[in-house]
Amino acid sequence: MYDPRILGDVRNEYHGSGWQHLSKAHVREDSPGETDLWVRFDHNTIRNVAILFAGRNQVNFVTVSGSFSPLELLHLSGHFGIPKIEGGVVTQSPPTAQQGPPATDNGY
Repeated sequence: MYDPRILGDVRNEYHGSGWQHLSKAHVREDSPGETDLWVRFDHNTIRNVAILFAGRNQVNFVTVSGSFSPLELLHLSGHFGIPKIEGGVVTQSPPTAQQGPPATDNGY
């Protein structure tokens, strides 16, 4: 097992050194774990990408260095626990029977 506080320290280090936290996928019942996606910009170009996946009893950390366009990063959406992005907007997965439908505000 790993110490969740250490993951918190890693996230704080990335935030403190100028990385942008793009998404965090949370634990699902059928797939325990969390996935964080971080990018580092140089003007309008993505220079580095970091993906942190913390499962039930393991941690995987992947970093990629190089030049990426936001469009190239978009192709990673829906993979590696990164939320699916369509039209520049994060799309939610359909609700499961246990979750029920999303709450709506009908103005009442």
